Amino acid sequence: MISSAVVAQFIKGLKFPATKEECAGYAARKRAPRAVIEAILAMPGEKYITVGEFWNSFAKLAGKAG
Repeated sequence: MISSAVVAQFIKGLKFPATKEECAGYAARKRAPRAVIEAILAMPGEKYITVGEFWNSFAKLAGKAG
C-alpha cells in the first residue's frame, strides 16, 4: 500500500472540492507513479469536498489493505 506521505507529494496544491478523477488526473500531471494514481482511483467516494474528506477516504482504503 502506498503511504499517505507519498500521496501527499502528488496532491499538494490540489483545489477542493474535487472528484476522484480530478484527484488522479492532478497526480498524473505531477508525474505520480502508477501506484499512487491507482490508489486514488481505488478510494471510496466519488467527490471530496475538502482535503480532510480526501484523507478520510484514503484512510479507509489503507484500512482495507491493512
